[in-house]
Amino acid sequence: MGESGWADFGHFRHLGGRDHIGQAEQVARQIQPTLTFPFSLNQQEIFINASVGLVLGTAAYKKPEHLLRDGDAPIF
Repeated sequence: MGESGWADFGHFRHLGGRDHIGQAEQVARQIQPTLTFPFSLNQQEIFINASVGLVLGTAAYKKPEHLLRDGDAPIF
């Protein structure tokens, strides 16, 4: 068993406003299980673990990395 670190990936989607948090949660529930499927690498079965953080963007966010930062906050 080992850990090689982590990486942040963003999936940005416009959902039309703050009242669409249910849609954001549904997207997260659909994405998260696909990130945990085992796969083969060099004839070894590899398992990974992934977490999904959500953030509702507003006009106050000027840079995508700020969305990633705030989406990460609840995970840790």
